[in-house]
Amino acid sequence: MYAYKKKFIFIGITLVMVIGLGSRLTHKVKVGFKDNKFNAHWYDGNAEVSSYELTQNRYGELRQGDAVLIYVTEDFSKSKHVKLDRPDQDKKDAIKVLKLNSTKEFRTGIYPYHLMASVFTEVEKAKTVKTSHSVQEWCGHTYSQLNRDKNGYRVRGFSYFQSEGDTDEVLADVLLEDEVWTLLRINPNSIPVGRQNIIESGLINRLHHKKTGITPCTISKADTLWEARQLARLTLDMDGRKLVIFSEKDFPYSIYGWEESYAEHGGKVLTSKAKLKRQFRIPYWKLNDLTDSGWRDSLALHYR
Repeated sequence: MYAYKKKFIFIGITLVMVIGLGSRLTHKVKVGFKDNKFNAHWYDGNAEVSSYELTQNRYGELRQGDAVLIYVTEDFSKSKHVKLDRPDQDKKDAIKVLKLNSTKEFRTGIYPYHLMASVFTEVEKAKTVKTSHSVQEWCGHTYSQLNRDKNGYRVRGFSYFQSEGDTDEVLADVLLEDEVWTLLRINPNSIPVGRQNIIESGLINRLHHKKTGITPCTISKADTLWEARQLARLTLDMDGRKLVIFSEKDFPYSIYGWEESYAEHGGKVLTSKAKLKRQFRIPYWKLNDLTDSGWRDSLALHYR
């Protein structure tokens, strides 16, 4: 989608053609989900890696940083909620998921922040079975995880803050804020509109020192002009916070950016923003040699 430095053009094409064939998951969805466009795109042996120019609200100021969205399909255990090592031997336990790993990196004065969320959404049912969230900064780190079962979502949280950890509870089976990012890519029509109850992202709960819970949200969709492009706009309007995601109107519904507005600890409302820089379909898990470091330059990643 976006051009990158010329010296990597030949290398990038060669890598995609040669080692893309060795992906972890290349076969089609067997039953239920019969979207040929989806199958041809998402089961091609590659992941979609997109980098974003990030402006992040933290401590009442806007910080510069990088965000990355990594989408890839995987074979997943429906009983253990982990990636299957041998899916051909565990066919009865295997489901197909679209996984999103979302990262944000920015600095607050002397010390850095590293945020990551993982979302595992079953392709056939368009329902998320697991999410996890982690935040690392110099004060310490936190981790939370949601697992879906017959009772709803089991929510576990671990934190160095006394008031936040450790917790273990069950919440109702409602829409997750995190899963709109995967549902947008599977089928945007599967996202309900109007007044909904949702579970907010574990990352925002950590930044706001909030307990994970169910909150009312008004969801709306519209077409809009954003950054000189005609895009689809998805808006989640929650109490004191608004998230707007901008994506392609047609398949594969690539995400061009987002805006998130809220006030921290009684301060003024600021808007975090992310704008797409680069996007590639590559088998990133194989690009781990020293000679592959140039891919970070290709993605224009500057904050570590």
